[in-house]
Amino acid sequence: PGLLVVHLSESATFRDVVWATRIDPNGVVLDPSGIRLSPTNVDASDPDVVWAGSQWVVVWSEPSGIMVTRLAADGTVLDATPQVAVVAAFPLPSRPRVNRGPNGALLSWLRQGVETRTLSAQGVLGAPQQWIADTSINHDIAWNGSAFLLTNTIRNSIVSFRTLVQR
Repeated sequence: PGLLVVHLSESATFRDVVWATRIDPNGVVLDPSGIRLSPTNVDASDPDVVWAGSQWVVVWSEPSGIMVTRLAADGTVLDATPQVAVVAAFPLPSRPRVNRGPNGALLSWLRQGVETRTLSAQGVLGAPQQWIADTSINHDIAWNGSAFLLTNTIRNSIVSFRTLVQR
């Protein structure tokens, strides 16, 4: 499918908005005007994207929580409105990440540790789970074809990790 670049751009209302741009394998920009993913009346941050086998999955933070939407390879937005994957309640969720899994994608974020939630190829969210209860500064997620690795880092040192096998 080429590449999908997600980025923030300031809107006319001085809010950061999530945009996507497809780039074909030859480096040609397919969406010169971009594809707007988030509303223009709220500030977005921390976008992340993954190709989940049959579609793009994009996550980002907003004041209302962690948002997620899906795009087809042709750039069609598959969800009428972005889904709230995680509601913003104290402590606030932050730094969303997404990675491909065997049946869709795995979303992760920080809130008193690393928490996750699955997203099926049909756009159905699974139940949230906490995997690493720790003071977290940053985290990352990787998929090797059979298991996820979640890492939790503070000052560039891995302080905890967890391997998850998804069936």
